[in-house]
Amino acid sequence: MFVCPAGHLAIRKARQGEKNVGKNQVYYFDVEKCRTCPLRDNCYKAGAKTKPIR
Repeated sequence: MFVCPAGHLAIRKARQGEKNVGKNQVYYFDVEKCRTCPLRDNCYKAGAKTKPIR
């Protein structure tokens, strides 16, 4: 799993794009934790339902 800079674990991951080509993993985070995170200004957008990172 993937860990964000604040130390939170991704809640799920998914594949996007073609198989076996570069980085095709997308990691999703719990926005409830993102809303209260001190680092939210760098990655969280208000009103988002999920927070994906590629």
